[in-house]
Amino acid sequence: MSPARQPRRTASPRSVDVDQLALASLRRRPSQRRGVQRVRDVLDAFERLLVHKRCDEITMDDLSRTARIQIGSLYHFFPDITSVILTVLERALADEGAAFESRPEDARLDFDGYLEALEHRMTLVWRRHGPLIGVLFAYQRHPLIWKITREQRERTARLVGARLRALAPGIGAARALELGRTVSVVMAVLIDNLEFLPDRERRRLRRETRLLLGRYVAAEGVPVAARSRVKAAVRFDRAGRAGRS
Repeated sequence: MSPARQPRRTASPRSVDVDQLALASLRRRPSQRRGVQRVRDVLDAFERLLVHKRCDEITMDDLSRTARIQIGSLYHFFPDITSVILTVLERALADEGAAFESRPEDARLDFDGYLEALEHRMTLVWRRHGPLIGVLFAYQRHPLIWKITREQRERTARLVGARLRALAPGIGAARALELGRTVSVVMAVLIDNLEFLPDRERRRLRRETRLLLGRYVAAEGVPVAARSRVKAAVRFDRAGRAGRS
């Protein structure tokens, strides 16, 4: 395997800390290190509890005991359990967004390798926050989560678009943003669904998604791995013959 095809050696995704978040659902934002640590402990406690309890079963008393903070300190920052849930989701979505940030090693990757690196980083994020996937589905239409998701999609679109322009400088900025928006959304949907599929279906979905995205950006002049182009051509040719038969 050539150096351009080794994204598995890339660094783990960066975890976004509490003081980097907007914390829009908190009663008050922590201003001191101790307060930041308490908020962090509450978010971590919620994710630990979610392994053993359903989201709607977790109470503020549960969080107080698990995070080992007084109930008054908990309410000092969080008005209710919904505020905790929204902040936990905000942190997880921020971690996913950080997976799209440019890394020095990305410069050595072709488009197929770049997709593999993105998938690897995003998979690590959602393994870290695994039980939250179901909670995210339940709250994805909440106004705050919807706003965070929309803003993050635009940011990741710009990051992917910048990478595409690095691979194919002839792409205009507006078109690169459009391509980046599609690629980032498709990758997010892919990761959201992979964990729910058996191994065979997971491999098939991963392979087909990469082939489709490779064909999509190749039409705009983005170079993709030769192996991917050959596989894509064979697969789409077979699909076309099957459809005509």
